[in-house]
Amino acid sequence: MILITHVLKKTNSRTTSIERIFEDVRAKIGSIFDFSRYECKYYSTGIVNRILNIYYVSFKCTGIIHVTGDIHYVNYFLPYRKSILTILDCINIHQNKGLKRFFTFLFWYWIPVRRAVVITTISEATKNQIIEFTGISRDKVVVIHCGLSAEFQASKKLFNENSPLALLVGSSENKNHMRHLEALVGTNSRVLFLGKPSDELVEKAAFLEIPFEFRLELSRAQVVNCYIESDFLLFASLYEGFGLPIIEAQAVGRPVITSQVWSMPEIAGNAATLVDPYSVESIAEAVNKTINDRTYREKLIKLGYENIKRFDPEFIANKYRDLYLRIHKESVKR
Repeated sequence: MILITHVLKKTNSRTTSIERIFEDVRAKIGSIFDFSRYECKYYSTGIVNRILNIYYVSFKCTGIIHVTGDIHYVNYFLPYRKSILTILDCINIHQNKGLKRFFTFLFWYWIPVRRAVVITTISEATKNQIIEFTGISRDKVVVIHCGLSAEFQASKKLFNENSPLALLVGSSENKNHMRHLEALVGTNSRVLFLGKPSDELVEKAAFLEIPFEFRLELSRAQVVNCYIESDFLLFASLYEGFGLPIIEAQAVGRPVITSQVWSMPEIAGNAATLVDPYSVESIAEAVNKTINDRTYREKLIKLGYENIKRFDPEFIANKYRDLYLRIHKESVKR
């Protein structure tokens, strides 16, 4: 048996997207490998916590060690030939400025990519950014898309044209929810927010008189149910390394509105309405077309069912299996 250790960041969320993805990978190829799951002991905040995370990962994790994302720095002292790093996006570089941007670039990207034998990422768009920012060889970066979890299945629902329920997912600033709310004005839409909204977002919804509810700490089944309850997904983010909600909504059978930038066109294919995420007018036009054009909605749903075939979880798991086997063989030779 080949030992594989998945290293995950410590989080207060019961079901993160990354945890779901690699849980599915372990389930699909577990008979070939001996998998171990290691969650960091400390939240990735502050210098002390991060040093302690580096220490514990270095001494507690064995075998082929796969740092699965968002804690790139923990691979500093791992054995190079057995270290894999997944980079989900480069948003930290885009968000920061000055010295903070430099230190983020150095300690979160430049050093970690040189301490791993292979970098995996989840979209061609992110791969291109990693290469641009770090200067590493294109051959060292492998794109493996996120797999679609099997619990996301088609669930027919009569679209509520009089008062449709818009699903908004995530709470980070790049999710663009302020513009989402502005684009919903005049559509008589309600909002179901998946995550913890900021006070400003709640106040904005109240000011715009948009019915608004949010849900936290959900199980996988409860997350799926949020998609089932909704009428459409509004996901015009400013930036996404992948955009998992796009294919989750498509799998359930809900029309998707997403952005024409970064990875989102790559993931959505021809099965979503693409908008300018910086333009409230562009988003609002897509919302109104989705609500008022039944034929268009049904076309998007049909195309969505075809698009998700590219993200079959077994197909994705096999890509990781092949990667782990290659790294194992190469490390044994040495």
